Amino acid sequence: MDKETKKELELETEVSNEENLEVEEANDDVEVDEVMQLQQKISELEDTNLRLLAEFNNYKKRSSEEFNKAQIQGKVEVFKKLVDVIDNFERALNQDCQDEEFKKGVEMIYTKLMDDASSLGLEEVDASGLLDPNLHHALMVEENDDLEANQIIEVLQKGYKVEDILIRPSMVKVNQKSKN
Repeated sequence: MDKETKKELELETEVSNEENLEVEEANDDVEVDEVMQLQQKISELEDTNLRLLAEFNNYKKRSSEEFNKAQIQGKVEVFKKLVDVIDNFERALNQDCQDEEFKKGVEMIYTKLMDDASSLGLEEVDASGLLDPNLHHALMVEENDDLEANQIIEVLQKGYKVEDILIRPSMVKVNQKSKN
């Protein structure tokens, strides 16, 4: 090869190398841009995933709370109807009965009913102490200076609650101090 051809080849090689470097640099720039875009996309997807997970956990919690409230409300509705049955059993048990076996059977049914109701959350409203207008209805008043004002003297009808939800207030007779 002659010198000129050799020089031309060297120049072409140099130009080719420079072009290759430029292409590689351009490819590197494209790869860096792609990597950055992919990292940004990954970050966005991770954020979306975390938000969806939080929303799902909130949904589960809300559903569980709604289920528990519905369950309690169901108990309340059933016990609203049953308290009259309980009252009737108590009235029947307070009556004189000639047939002791019959009375014993009624007592057993009443005891079972009350045990089951209690296991489901039915509680009798405490009617001892002072009148609480949130739990008691004063139907009668009696004057007695020996007792405190608003002291409950007698329970006329029991009150009941479930999970701190009042089913029926206690109907009571309360003391009132004389005005002397």
